[in-house]
Amino acid sequence: MVSGLTSFTSKLIWGFIKSFGVPFAPIVVPFWIYLRSKYGVIEVPLRTKENTKSKKSVTIIGNNKSETLTILESDFIFAKAQQNYVDVYYNTENGMQQQTFRNTLSNIMKQLPKAWQVHRSYLVNLDYLDTVEGNARKRFIRITTTKETIPISQVYYKALNNRLSNSSQ
Repeated sequence: MVSGLTSFTSKLIWGFIKSFGVPFAPIVVPFWIYLRSKYGVIEVPLRTKENTKSKKSVTIIGNNKSETLTILESDFIFAKAQQNYVDVYYNTENGMQQQTFRNTLSNIMKQLPKAWQVHRSYLVNLDYLDTVEGNARKRFIRITTTKETIPISQVYYKALNNRLSNSSQ
């Protein structure tokens, strides 16, 4: 006890909070919010029968007027971003098709409810997930309809790993 007090009262605790907590709140709270948004927990929802057999149609709109695509929600396979363009891969009767949109990946993700980000440049429909491969440094996933490997970043791998371990139970 530095001050020589033998007990703490609520008045002393409230005085400490007013003296030290309130002045430092404008510094600490924005920093805490930034860290929470950057390193917060990412959750991937579990697959259910209602999710996998969706007959909802989704319209993807690009920045140009002629860039629109209407597909079933369950036909979306994955999307790949390259600077200001996003390549969207989807299923049709003729097999997998690709269409390029002038848009950002985050805007495409808002338009596709089944799209889950697994890397800063990739969105994936987890219903088409085949395997997760790699080691601790480099991980990637394979999709059932294509031979292309899609990288998984460390942050998104933790969420995907939790989802896969929960879905097997």
